[in-house]
Amino acid sequence: MTTTPATAGATALPVPTGFDVVWALGAGLGGMLLGALAAAVPALLLDGARYGALALVGAVAGGVLGLWLALVRRRGWGWRELGFVTPRRSAWHLLWEVPAALVVGLVCTATLGTLLGLAPDPASSTEPDVITQGLASSPWLLVVGGICVALVIPAVEEVIFRRVLLGWLLTKVPVVVAVLVASAVFAAVHLLPVAVLYVFFLAVSANLLYLWHRSLWAPLALHATNNALATLITLAALT
Repeated sequence: MTTTPATAGATALPVPTGFDVVWALGAGLGGMLLGALAAAVPALLLDGARYGALALVGAVAGGVLGLWLALVRRRGWGWRELGFVTPRRSAWHLLWEVPAALVVGLVCTATLGTLLGLAPDPASSTEPDVITQGLASSPWLLVVGGICVALVIPAVEEVIFRRVLLGWLLTKVPVVVAVLVASAVFAAVHLLPVAVLYVFFLAVSANLLYLWHRSLWAPLALHATNNALATLITLAALT
């Protein structure tokens, strides 16, 4: 059986094809967009803050459904094929790898962002957005939304960008190019210039963790930790 370079010598996994990339990106990200738009209906009855939180939940549901259609139903993939296999390296390494990756990402973003004139405005960097305000407006929205932000969204994005996109690129170009291209694509969907810089460096670390541990659990740990911390910091600004 042909294996992906990221998992060769470990558990054999199917190699993502170009069609898998198109399906995962289109159905996964498209599902998120359609799910968020579907939440526009409750917006007629709810205030803007709660609508923002519902849009988040709708986006997550759409993304999960999209990936299910693109990879589980279409390709017959299960948890193993999606990349959630036992890591080749000890998970204890993540106790220092995850904090190190977060610190390196922040330092690189601050340094390069300053050089490029993209440093964030301190007055607005801690201002809660409409989604965060929505999460804080209701206990159940806080719980459900927190799970979506800290776990489900990272899991969906890791499958799309690490397992499928990076897995496919590794069969086409050298490892360094594959890591940089996959990181750039991941960052490009995060629109804001400063966010793009940070997300790019975060994606590089996530890609390296995937290659090192040969399992999606490792980059998911980094991604989930980052999202959880960012949400907690923003929520703290509301208190």
